[in-house]
Amino acid sequence: MAGCGYAKICQNGEYEKTQEVQNLLSHQLTLLENLNQAILQEAVQGKLVPQDPADELAKTQQLKAHILANQQATEQLLKALLHQAFEVG
Repeated sequence: MAGCGYAKICQNGEYEKTQEVQNLLSHQLTLLENLNQAILQEAVQGKLVPQDPADELAKTQQLKAHILANQQATEQLLKALLHQAFEVG
């Protein structure tokens, strides 16, 4: 956003474009959080993988690692989107 202060109304619709990008990113963050919650709920209910009572601890650890990896990937994606969005302006 060259030549445009954070709270100023900019020429050529830069402020509106920034607001639109921020709104879109906020919506996407909400959707991702809802998805994470839904996946976690499914995991807690044992609906993501076949259940084997003899191997419950190992599966719990695998699921925990999988959720953590997905969270990290999601955070990296969001950082990249934010970086890209504010470079465009």
